[in-house]
Order: sequence, then structure tokens, then C-alpha cells
Amino acid sequence: MIFVDAGTGTPAPFELRRAEPAADFLHTSHALSPEAVLATYERVTGEPPPESWVLCVRGEAFELGEGLSEAASGHLEAAWQQLRSWF
Repeated sequence: MIFVDAGTGTPAPFELRRAEPAADFLHTSHALSPEAVLATYERVTGEPPPESWVLCVRGEAFELGEGLSEAASGHLEAAWQQLRSWF
């Protein structure tokens, strides 16, 4: 399983890391980390989750209404090309 996300502190152009279950739940269900999703899977099914990875693409601006910057577009393209080569 691969979770795809964008992050501000992510090394450019992207980072791939293994995701493990972790109970880092927030007070809202609108922002669950991949680790929290895996912990929920484990709690609900009683089984370990499948091998999971996070592909985090470096973002540049996250303000409401902000479009995709040229730099972020380049990061996304690099991540897409790498993802395609893995499959």
C-alpha cells in the first residue's frame, strides 16, 4: 500500500518512507496520518496491516486557493516518474 501526501519539510523533490502503525490520533477525523490509518486497521481487523509506504512530495505553498507552483509541479512529476518505474 502506498499513501501519497504533500509536505512542506519534505526533502525535494520527494521522500519515500516505510509507514508503521502508530496511535497518533488527532481530535478530528479530517486529518489522519497514514500511521493512524494503519493503527485503525489493526484495531478493527485484529490483523497486522499490509506493508505500507508513504510517498511524500515536497509542496511549496498550502494557502487556501493557492495553485500548484512550478517547483511543486516539478516535484510531483519526479515523484510520478519514480512511482511508475517501481511498478
